[in-house]
Amino acid sequence: MKLINIRYGIDIEFSENEIPELIIEHPSIFATAVSSLLNQCNGADGDFVLSDNEQIIKLNKSADLLVDYFTLSTNNKKIITKLYSGLEEVAEQFIEEKAEINSRIVSLLDSITTSNGCADIIYNLDFNWSDIFKIYNISFVEDYTGFLDKLSSYIRIVSKYTDIRTLFLINIRAYMSEDDLISLYEIARYCKVSLILVEPRESIERNGEKRYIIDKDQCFIDAN
Repeated sequence: MKLINIRYGIDIEFSENEIPELIIEHPSIFATAVSSLLNQCNGADGDFVLSDNEQIIKLNKSADLLVDYFTLSTNNKKIITKLYSGLEEVAEQFIEEKAEINSRIVSLLDSITTSNGCADIIYNLDFNWSDIFKIYNISFVEDYTGFLDKLSSYIRIVSKYTDIRTLFLINIRAYMSEDDLISLYEIARYCKVSLILVEPRESIERNGEKRYIIDKDQCFIDAN
């Protein structure tokens, strides 16, 4: 896999077992780069190109950018939509049960609406499973023992329920110890999710990351 940005001279090649770390020392370039990555992960155009075997990978389809770790949730719209889609496929096996439930609901609605005395009330005569999932608020448990547990859970869930295979972690070193980072790397490898660290400054600590730097003079440096 390869990450390129012609504007800043970024050319990073890596595999699923490598952790690239992009250090952008120039504050305004750091802000612009993170903003561009975020916008591209949300479907907008941008300067970054992610590819695999010369095939362009759309960031909004297969990547996510994590910057606000405190409001990070496995119950965001993208993940829940994928979860409901998968559950609907399972629910289609329960044809008889759905017919029975629907018959009872319609009968109950008939009783409620006729007792209202208004003849102009209409309603659907069948339901979608996704509507039931929403009514009963089917979602993921978010009860974590700590920061590492929260991020680990997020990686496991996106790898299982979405097409996301690349995560950009912005300034993650400010929140995690080196031991926790190593544990996070192992979990990502197990889930076959590629991590890319994007940092504003170079850390003394290093745990096998492939390090690339855009220095204050805006020069791209392969620091490996």
